[in-house]
Amino acid sequence: MNKLLLNLLIMSKQILIDIKGKNLSEVAHYLVIYFPYNEEMCSYTDAWMGELYENKYPLVAKGMWSGIVDLKTYKLLNWKPEYGDLYLQAKICDSGTYFLLDKDKKVI
Repeated sequence: MNKLLLNLLIMSKQILIDIKGKNLSEVAHYLVIYFPYNEEMCSYTDAWMGELYENKYPLVAKGMWSGIVDLKTYKLLNWKPEYGDLYLQAKICDSGTYFLLDKDKKVI
């Protein structure tokens, strides 16, 4: 997940500009990510064993992967401990939806 998060965080920093007289990097606390999860283009593997997960995909529902990144700690807030340490590999095209949230988790 580190490569994916790093790329998304770089992208989020690129869009952090002044909005209504406020520095968005000070206002934005979270990044919400939605992108299509196509089993042919994405996979989850166990970080330690390298086993592919084929039936249950954490954070995938109705063909979409969704995550909430804390922009201060770079951690996924909706990642549960029972998911374990997994590696997500995904080919992200330009499709997807991304929202910046303030400290109260309201869309900016």
